[in-house]
Amino acid sequence: MTRSDSLEGNHQHIHSHGSQRESLPAGRNQGNRGTELLGCYSNQDFLAKLHCVRQAFQELLQTESNQTFFGEVGKHMVLGLMTKAEKNTKGFLESYDEMLRYTLRQETWPTTQKELEGRGVVCMSFFDIVLDFILMDAFEDLENPPSSVLAVLRNRWLSDSFKETVCHFAPRHSLADF
Repeated sequence: MTRSDSLEGNHQHIHSHGSQRESLPAGRNQGNRGTELLGCYSNQDFLAKLHCVRQAFQELLQTESNQTFFGEVGKHMVLGLMTKAEKNTKGFLESYDEMLRYTLRQETWPTTQKELEGRGVVCMSFFDIVLDFILMDAFEDLENPPSSVLAVLRNRWLSDSFKETVCHFAPRHSLADF
């Protein structure tokens, strides 16, 4: 069986569950962006895979040990990047742990969901929040930085330390709008 035959079989299986697929909320990556970014064959292919990934993470994160695992892996990834960049990690560690405690409190979820919906996140899932909203948008911003950041970086009269400061605070400014 070829990969194409296997994919066709998967599509037929997914089509037979049309009501589930059609009930998927439209996310930030619905359409060309998610389809192209993740190398899917079509928007329908992307939505079917997105549905499966959302369900898998929902199941995975019901277990406290898995929640802890993902939290620790995320912390270590950012710590590694900060250490490599020779940045002080103390403030990050305190804030990260506080953020995790906040996100685990179920009474905060309705407020968080409302805030995220205002930013185009339609589903409170690991994929939609962490992978799409945070990581994919960050990579997209690296490919297409805001024009104000580009103007500073291209200005040969500004010192490298000033340019670094602008790059450091630009994401914070974007988050402040959130």
